This record gives sequence, structure tokens and C-alpha cells, in this order.
Amino acid sequence: MSTRVYDWAEKYAWPRFSCIMRWIVRALSPTWWFATHAKAGAFGHDRAKGIILRNYFYLSYAIIVALVFGIFTHGISTDNYPLKYQLLVLLFLYVVTWARCNEILFAFIVDALDKTKDASDGGVNNESSLTYRKRIKLALLSYIELIINYAVIYFMMPPSWFGEEKFGNIIDAVYFSGVTITTLGYGDYSPSFWVAKLLVIHQVLTGFTLVIVSFAVYAGKGLAASSENVRSNE
Repeated sequence: MSTRVYDWAEKYAWPRFSCIMRWIVRALSPTWWFATHAKAGAFGHDRAKGIILRNYFYLSYAIIVALVFGIFTHGISTDNYPLKYQLLVLLFLYVVTWARCNEILFAFIVDALDKTKDASDGGVNNESSLTYRKRIKLALLSYIELIINYAVIYFMMPPSWFGEEKFGNIIDAVYFSGVTITTLGYGDYSPSFWVAKLLVIHQVLTGFTLVIVSFAVYAGKGLAASSENVRSNE
């Protein structure tokens, strides 16, 4: 009976579930959908170059957006903007900034799972020429980008969502984002509204995934590859 259920689920339920999950991922991260199509058909050095260029582009974008929002909205509460401008800001943050946070989460989970495949799973899929050293570097840059992206989102949230303590400038938001993703949480800023609380949880989970899963996998695989090279040269 259990075997029949498993076979039925694998043949009928799993394809439908996978289709639903693909659409959910696209909705949560339009940038992930764009990156997937951009990488389609590219292999080896070309694929690696595209990944690196997008990583640097989005990090530069995050820094510029943080500076622009920090300078031009300094001392101005988003509650004072007309509703249509608030909606435009939310749409902008969703389409790129929030989507990019989700893309980093999805991309590194998928890559870590791929790099831990064994022969029974079909083996590792090396579609790009990225070394583990380069992957660790990209993960570090993505970690910095996450801190900045979440800081921008926190900074553009209504101040009332953080109780009595308000962000005086974008640096305060970057500080809060940094201590949140590292789970230090000194308590000087604390979200009071449920949306802000969920975003804090999302950031912690994303940071843990990037540090524990990705860094651990890349460092472990890199050391294993180095050891194999040493043994082969002896």
C-alpha cells in the first residue's frame, strides 16, 4: 500500500507540486526568474561571468539605493507621503530589493543542494566554472548586499512599526540590519508591527542559510578538492 502511494505521489502529485512551487518562487522573486532565463543556455566561463556580473551589479545597486533613500528621505516619515507614492515605493522595494533578498536565499539553497549530490542523485551539476573560492567570495558579497537591502526596507517602513525607537538615518537601519542578520540583537531597536517582525525572522533565516549552509558546503568542498589535488600530486 505504502509503495503504491509513493509511486502515485511521485507520478502525479510531485509534478503538480513542483509547478506550483515554481510559480510561488517567481512571485516571491522576479529577479530569480530573470536570472534563470539569463543563465539559460550559458555554460562554463560564460555562465560564471554572468553570475559574477549580476552579483556586482546588484551590490552596487543596493549601495546606490541606500544612499539615495538615505539622503532624500532623511527626517521624512513615509506616513507623510501620499498613498500613491507609498504604493510606488512598496512596488519598487518588492520588484527589486525584496525580490533580490529572496533570490539570494533560493540561489544558495539550490546551489548548496546541488553541490552535495552524490552519484545516486545523478552527481554534481557543474554548469559554471566557478571555483569554491569564488563561490565563497560571492557569498560574502551577497551577505553584505543582504544587510543593505534589508536596511533599505526597514528604513522605508512606517516609523510606527518600530515602537518608540525610530531610525534617525540610513546608518541606523544598516546597523539594525547588521545586528539582526548576525542574531546579536542588542534591543535598541525592536519591531512592534507584525510585518516588521516577519521581515526580521525572514532576514535571520536568510542569513543563517547563507552562512551555515553555503559557507560550510563551499569551505568543506573546497578543502576536500584541495586534499584530493595534493594526494594526486604525491
